[in-house]
Amino acid sequence: MHADAEVMADQGGPVDQIKSDAKFDRYRAAYTEHGVSRWAVENADGAFLGYAGVMPRLLPDHPLGPHFEIGWRFIRRAWGHGYATESAKAALEDASRGTGIKEIVSYTSADNLRSQAVMTRLKFQREPSRDFVAEYDGVGLWRGQVWVAFSARGRTQPSALMTHRIRPAREQDATLLPDIERSAARSFRTVPGLEWIAEGDVLGEDVHMSGIRSKTCWVAVDEHDTPVGFLSAEAVAERELHIHEMSVAETFQGHGMGRALLRAAIEWAAAHHFVALTLTTFRDVPWNAPFYSRLGFKLVSAPHLGTRLSMLLRQEVDGGFAEGTRCAMRLDL
Repeated sequence: MHADAEVMADQGGPVDQIKSDAKFDRYRAAYTEHGVSRWAVENADGAFLGYAGVMPRLLPDHPLGPHFEIGWRFIRRAWGHGYATESAKAALEDASRGTGIKEIVSYTSADNLRSQAVMTRLKFQREPSRDFVAEYDGVGLWRGQVWVAFSARGRTQPSALMTHRIRPAREQDATLLPDIERSAARSFRTVPGLEWIAEGDVLGEDVHMSGIRSKTCWVAVDEHDTPVGFLSAEAVAERELHIHEMSVAETFQGHGMGRALLRAAIEWAAAHHFVALTLTTFRDVPWNAPFYSRLGFKLVSAPHLGTRLSMLLRQEVDGGFAEGTRCAMRLDL
């Protein structure tokens, strides 16, 4: 991982085995002395994906002074699957219990949008007044943007699991859903060639209203009953439920709301004797087709698309999507 130029771009490029081993030694020492460290992250098969965790930065000459910092790093094929959010949350909750640490910060460069997205999902608090410039070996001058992850003084509490529930959308929700989709679309700023989607068109209120009136639109709501995510669908003639759009506001991503919305739609469709759910999505964007595949959706091959799905894919190409980047998927019930 430390030898990968893209993974290590924010550190001035790859490091050799000796420097990598030195990092590992520091991690072990941190755990022995302070009870916190970088934790290895593995998948269900035990394959190494990266690390996340809290480290002491106690040298007085650091621009922030002595402090504790949470960070993460993952191999490239683990990017975009929520591992950073999930593991950083667990490491933060562990470090904030019983260690006596009063504050944990995180920092990243202005152009590291991936890490900033993770910090936003975890509800870290941005503190521009503490931004700093430091000089590091192999990197030169580095400008750090500071976020507070945890403060025992109450500025920011540890990122606990967000509470949410799913309910059918109401007519008064329709005006809120386009802004949720716009917020969710900001994730595409990190996808080469698809950055324009962050500023693109979203599903109209009329489409949402149609789904609400036919009871095929669901929302994820926060503790104040305010929608922060939605799934808007339509019952089609083939006794299939077609998902037009599912979006979760950027701040609330990575907390299982997408899965919960899909579960609500699947349960409704099964209860009403539908035979399948369908959708169109990006073939290679991690939170698109790969996400739906993990939940049981299958790619629909060209010979089996049928008129409706073929027409939708053609309309998407006509609307600006590159040929072959989109696909249709189906979940049989």
